[in-house]
Amino acid sequence: MAKAERAQVGQPQLRPADLDGAAVAVLTISGATLKDSRFGGKKWALSFVEFPEREMWLNKTGLNAIIDHYGDDTEGWYRKTVPVVAVTVSVGGTQRFVVQVAENWDTILKMAGKATAAAKKSRK
Repeated sequence: MAKAERAQVGQPQLRPADLDGAAVAVLTISGATLKDSRFGGKKWALSFVEFPEREMWLNKTGLNAIIDHYGDDTEGWYRKTVPVVAVTVSVGGTQRFVVQVAENWDTILKMAGKATAAAKKSRK
């Protein structure tokens, strides 16, 4: 009799704890892979330069936001920045604290740009 093995769906999920207490982060995409979801169907998972050992599965809202900003060719997403937030969501009736693509991209990216410019100016 053959033994069944549990399916491995990929790398561990990016968790809010990985953001080291930050509620918001701007991450750099290092890859996008279409994977089988354990809930059926397929979903896109992103990997990031900052967290190479983790991945983040995209919900419909996050996927649509990335497509709106960078187009539908996933090869064009490589090295693009994505704002993410740590939020509580309902998954299958259970409340979970997760990381997902932020809804207010423009505000977050503008704030990140100002912070980066200020940091560079202070080093001069």
